[in-house]
Amino acid sequence: MNLLTIIILGALQGVLEWLPVSSQGMLTVIMTALGEDPSIALDYSLYLHIGTMLAAIIYYRKEFYEMIKEGKLLKFVIITTFFSGLIGGALYFSVKRISEGIGIRMLGLIGLALIVTGIMQLKKKKGFKELPSNKDAVITGLTQGLSVIPGISRSGITISTLLFRNIKGVSAIKLSFILSVPLVLIANIGLELMDSPSVSWEISYGIVTAFVIGLLTIKALTALAEKINFGKFCIAMGLLTMIPALII
Repeated sequence: MNLLTIIILGALQGVLEWLPVSSQGMLTVIMTALGEDPSIALDYSLYLHIGTMLAAIIYYRKEFYEMIKEGKLLKFVIITTFFSGLIGGALYFSVKRISEGIGIRMLGLIGLALIVTGIMQLKKKKGFKELPSNKDAVITGLTQGLSVIPGISRSGITISTLLFRNIKGVSAIKLSFILSVPLVLIANIGLELMDSPSVSWEISYGIVTAFVIGLLTIKALTALAEKINFGKFCIAMGLLTMIPALII
């Protein structure tokens, strides 16, 4: 994969991460369409999340500071991340094995996951709680772990879960992106420990691009995500993504 393509992918990650449309799924589809092996595309998309993770840390720095200093929400984040790690870790290796064997037909699975993401967002409850309970943390952790499947939007599934658990809309969006930080850290530490050979050093340019674009767009796009329901968009993209897998 050439440097320009990696930078463009980083810019897309910087935009798509703040929308409930599965940036991982979209990037995996694009890279697969460009001829990249789906299993390698999955690793690239995970690394690009480092850039938007850093952007989230800076944008929500006040919330992180309060969480660490006062312990506010810290228990929720720890419980959620633990259960996400259990589910996500097992699913990651399963998805990798499947993607290595089916090639471009992986697009069919991603398309199906996008449709599921869209359906989850079609009807949203209006919550009334500011702070989640321990039960909310466990349920959110389990559903967030499913987002390792390309096409399942991490932000989409966590926000939908928190709304279902009666968390207010603004709080649900904020909590969703706070939860992304430890999850991305754990995922990428895991990749480094496995010494994944499929990702070239040029990915660092994509990470920097994702960080810059992400920091510039997070405020506007999170506000947009709060106002607009992206359910129908995800379903449409899912159907389009499934076409190549059905034809070939």
